[in-house]
Amino acid sequence: MGIVRYRIKCSLLRIQQRLTLIALRQKNDGDKGTALCCIGKNENRYVREFVEWYRKIGFSRIFIYDNNDPDGERFESVIQDYIDDGFVEITDFRGRKICQMETYQDCYLKHRSEYGWMAFFDMDEFLDLKQDRNVGEFLSRDIFRRCDLIHINWICYGDNGHLHY
Repeated sequence: MGIVRYRIKCSLLRIQQRLTLIALRQKNDGDKGTALCCIGKNENRYVREFVEWYRKIGFSRIFIYDNNDPDGERFESVIQDYIDDGFVEITDFRGRKICQMETYQDCYLKHRSEYGWMAFFDMDEFLDLKQDRNVGEFLSRDIFRRCDLIHINWICYGDNGHLHY
């Protein structure tokens, strides 16, 4: 699995449109911070790297939906410190089948009023801010001022011949 980087495209779409798109804004709530929602299954090996990356670039909170097997690994065993300090919240979706859209909808409906922006990424996807120091600076650009939604196209990179993590 390679790391994913993004190219940005702004859309003047309404929030009510499909939740599969990457970042949604609550009207006039840009100063409330930015949350990230993701679903994970069998990703304990790199969940800490994922959480640390998004904290480093300025996300306010991460909502992880745990879709591991009921008797399988738990994210808490790797990132309990981030859970304890309130940066990460885990929601139990263990053992469910084909539930990515359900998790995104659940997260959006529960937390949309708490944050100015909500992003939806997979755990192997890393937003690379080329010109900005943090996600708040990125989202405050004039180009996004009138946007309710930002669709971020991804670029896949290969593994450069690396066979082991």
